Amino acid sequence: MSAGVTKVMSKGSGSWDIYLSKGFLKVYYGAGTVLASGLTVAVVALVPGLGWAVASTMAAILSGILGSEANNGVVFRIRNWKISSTRRQ
Repeated sequence: MSAGVTKVMSKGSGSWDIYLSKGFLKVYYGAGTVLASGLTVAVVALVPGLGWAVASTMAAILSGILGSEANNGVVFRIRNWKISSTRRQ
């Protein structure tokens, strides 16, 4: 698995592929949990137009994906302002 990169690829109205690197995630990850409020603000700033609800959902999903430590980056596929899939980089 890869530490990945942080980038946003727009796929049209309301759709993005969002790549969050291991380094990006570690800033918002501490004591085995995602610091949801900080991550939510960062994702909204990174992806204008995404919205608070989707960013908050991303933060909640990350807790389950990352487990006990952020060893990998994560990719979110968002289609029509909804998360369609999530995977490790």
